[in-house]
Amino acid sequence: MVFVRRSLWLFIGVVLSVSVVAVPLGCGGGAGPSPPSPPPPAQPSLTLHDASGRTITEIDEETLPTIFAKITGLPANKPFELMLYRDGQPLYHDAQGNLQPITATSDEKGEIPAVILFYDLGVDPQTGFPTPASGSYSVRIWGSGVDKLISFTVRSRSRRQQIPERTPTVWVVRKNGAIAGGSIPEGEPVYAAGINFPPNRKVRLYVVRDKRGWNAGAIPTDLEDVTGVIEEVTTNSSGEIARTLVWASAQPVNGQRDFDLVANVADENGNFDTKYTPGVDAVDADLTTGFTVQGPPQPIVRVDLASDPQGNYRDSFSANETVTIWVNPPNRPLIPICMMVKKYICPHKETWNYGDQLVDVTGRAEWDLVRCACLNQYLYTVWAPPLTSGTYDPVIDVNQNGVYDQGDILGKPFEVRGVKPKRIFVSARFPFVDPNGETSVTAALIDENDRPMPNQTVQFSVTDSSASVSPTSAQTNQQGIALTTLRVGSIGGITLRVKATATVEGVTVTGETEVQVRAYGGINAIVRSKR
Repeated sequence: MVFVRRSLWLFIGVVLSVSVVAVPLGCGGGAGPSPPSPPPPAQPSLTLHDASGRTITEIDEETLPTIFAKITGLPANKPFELMLYRDGQPLYHDAQGNLQPITATSDEKGEIPAVILFYDLGVDPQTGFPTPASGSYSVRIWGSGVDKLISFTVRSRSRRQQIPERTPTVWVVRKNGAIAGGSIPEGEPVYAAGINFPPNRKVRLYVVRDKRGWNAGAIPTDLEDVTGVIEEVTTNSSGEIARTLVWASAQPVNGQRDFDLVANVADENGNFDTKYTPGVDAVDADLTTGFTVQGPPQPIVRVDLASDPQGNYRDSFSANETVTIWVNPPNRPLIPICMMVKKYICPHKETWNYGDQLVDVTGRAEWDLVRCACLNQYLYTVWAPPLTSGTYDPVIDVNQNGVYDQGDILGKPFEVRGVKPKRIFVSARFPFVDPNGETSVTAALIDENDRPMPNQTVQFSVTDSSASVSPTSAQTNQQGIALTTLRVGSIGGITLRVKATATVEGVTVTGETEVQVRAYGGINAIVRSKR
């Protein structure tokens, strides 16, 4: 994933203030010390980050940032709604202009690691040009017993205090001068612009394959430009890079359509290296794609959508994994820079037709904010475990009307594989019993990850026709254990085998244990004589 921080005219300083009040819980009692009180439940908290992953307290006045929030202290695997307000007015709307919060699901730790609040703040979503964005902002988080309002401020240039060190920033610009917003149509020229560089310094501009981890120092390899020409420019006395052509005609490269723009800064003597240096060089993106070369619209074509929490596209998941959706289709008509879409996980269909109803198997469709050409790439849970076995199609409902129609995005199918059993252990409470006696029998079902398998059916049977088990079928409990009772017949001196069998996800495992029936006159007689 990657990010784009752009533009020249607007200062934005963001200060997040969160107040949490801890209420002490008293405990009393007249007969000695009371046990310690349990800790108070975690309070929801929110931190703001830019798209390079840095925690934000202030933003350079001339950047137009993409901002996401990390939210912690929530109940695990629960749905929540988020609404952003500016000066008290809600900002998120659906295609019909109705108020529509973002919906997101917390993970198993009770966190939403990255939910987007806005892309390219201060960029007009219709034109791609700067627009005022200062004001008092707040985020409301609601759902699953949580109702929290957290505020921050976006300060205008006129109220900015001088920032002694500014982060170099570079961004992609289209031929009409508008900010690209993450997408360039195939065949269109690509321009670069930048600010906050050392004044009168040489800079080389590279278009490279999309990567993640630039500012974490995770890209040690040499920069390799895909356009065939590396542009070299000199910043002006204010440290700005004037609009510069870096690619005459954007094209896919060996099937790759996702790229980053990198500004490689020379040292004071005008010498260049060929590696990216965080804090010195600049990249238009880090945690999201810099820009995608978008092909022309096509008929129904399935694209990669379903991914794991790290953004790796997947075609199969196990029942205890988490599904996210990473939206970056290669063929899309450009849309306004920021808009709401609905993300569905639907039962698989070999053929989708326009007008087909969208039915979400997770219990609700997720609402998300996307960029130009329907790119999101900030990953949070859309389906929390446990998942239900089957085959599914992810669908992006762009116009949010609840049916599949032209303009919507159909994902490649993925399969949810239930966890398969590995073995079953069987044991009898009493391995020796008297004729006409009984004993309980336990079966413990273990999965391929060596964990107990609850809520599975175990079948019991016994080898001797004079003996019986009851029940013959039982469900495993939360510890993966199923129980039955063995009742033996009147014949002594024999050995019985009790068998337990379970079939899960097409895999059958079997286990057994032996129970010996005592013979009359043997050890049984000795035991009886002592009573």
